[in-house]
Amino acid sequence: MFGVPILTITGQNDLTVENYKGILEYREDKIGFPETGQVEICGTHLKIEYYTGEDMKISGQIDKLEYGM
Repeated sequence: MFGVPILTITGQNDLTVENYKGILEYREDKIGFPETGQVEICGTHLKIEYYTGEDMKISGQIDKLEYGM
C-alpha cells in the first residue's frame, strides 16, 4: 500500500522496514518511526544494519512491535 510502512520480521532477530519516512528515536532498546501514528520496535541490542531511501534492516533481539495512533 502506498505510504504505509511494511514491516517484515524474520525470526526474532531480523526486521526489514520499507516505506519509512524517517527515524523518530534510535536507542539500543527501542527504534521508533513517525508513520501514521507511531511504530516502535522494542527489544535488546537493536542496531540498524543498513538503510537506503527505500528500506532498512534492523537486527537484535526483537521483543515486541507497538503501533499507536
